[in-house]
Amino acid sequence: MVPRMFFSFSRAKLLKIFAGIALASFTALAQVQGTSAYGDTGLKLAAADFANAHGYGGISFNPAIYSVPGKPFTATRVYTFRKLRAGEMNSRDHASLISSTSAPDLSEEVIVARDSLGRVHYETRAPARGEIAVMIYDPMSHKLSQYYLAADRGMPDNAAATVKRFLPMSKLARPIPTSPPAQADNESADSVPDKPYSSSSAATPPAVAVPKRIDPLPRDLPEQSIDGIRAIGYRIVHKYGDKNQYLQIQDDWLSPEYGIGLRQDIVRESIGESTIETHDIVDGEPDPELFRVPGGYLITQTK
Repeated sequence: MVPRMFFSFSRAKLLKIFAGIALASFTALAQVQGTSAYGDTGLKLAAADFANAHGYGGISFNPAIYSVPGKPFTATRVYTFRKLRAGEMNSRDHASLISSTSAPDLSEEVIVARDSLGRVHYETRAPARGEIAVMIYDPMSHKLSQYYLAADRGMPDNAAATVKRFLPMSKLARPIPTSPPAQADNESADSVPDKPYSSSSAATPPAVAVPKRIDPLPRDLPEQSIDGIRAIGYRIVHKYGDKNQYLQIQDDWLSPEYGIGLRQDIVRESIGESTIETHDIVDGEPDPELFRVPGGYLITQTK
C-alpha cells in the first residue's frame, strides 16, 4: 500500500478509505492474536479505542493514532517517498528497509494530536491537490469533521467542511443471513449457472489478484527506541500484482505507551520506498483550536 498522501482523492473517497482501513486493521490484528506482541498490543489499544466510542461507530487511522483518553500529545508526522532505481530491489538486502541515504522524491510534514478525552486531530498531505486534508475525530460527540487547508495552512478557495455523525453500533449491526434468498419465479437455477450467492445487493466486483504472502507468517521485529520512545515492530512480506510478480516489504512500529504508530516503512518493487515517521512528540494538552473547524468554512452535516 502506498501512503494516501501521494494521491489526490475526492473528499468523500478519503473518508471511505479511512473507514475501510478501520475494519482491515482490526481484522489483521485479530489474525495474529496470541502469536505476536505487536498484534496483542494493537488489539488492546483497539479495544480501548472502541470503548472510548461509548457504543457508537468510530474511525481508525493508519498509521495508527488510537482514540485513548488520558494520553494527550502533539507531534509532527513526516511522509517521504523515494522511487526505486533500476535493479535496486534485486541488489539490496531485503532484511533492511529504507536504508538508502538518497534524498526523497517527495517529503511532506503535517501535525497530529490527541487530547485527554481521546479526540484526534489527523492530517495528511496531497501534493497533487496542493492541500492538507484534516480530520477531527470526537468520540464524545460521536462526530468526524473533515476539511482542507491550503498548502500554506491558510483557508482554501472552496472552504467547505463536512461533519459526519456516527450511529450507535446497535443500529449498524445486521444479522448474518443463514440461507440465500429464494429465486424469483421467472428465474430458474439453470438460467444462472455458477452464480455465487452474495448477501449484498451490489453487483459482484471483478476478480482481483490476491497478494501472495511469501513469509511463512508475519513476524515481530526486535524492540527498539524511536525518538527516545519504546517501539514494537512487525513485518509483512508478500507478492502483489496481476501475476504476483512484485515484492512488497512493510515494517510497522507502534508505541504501546502512546498508542500511536511511530514509523511505517514500505518497499514496493513497482513503485518505490515510502516512510511515515511520527516524532517531536510533546506531552500535554494540544491547542484546543486543533479540534475545531476553523471559522469561515461552509459546514455540511452528514450521517
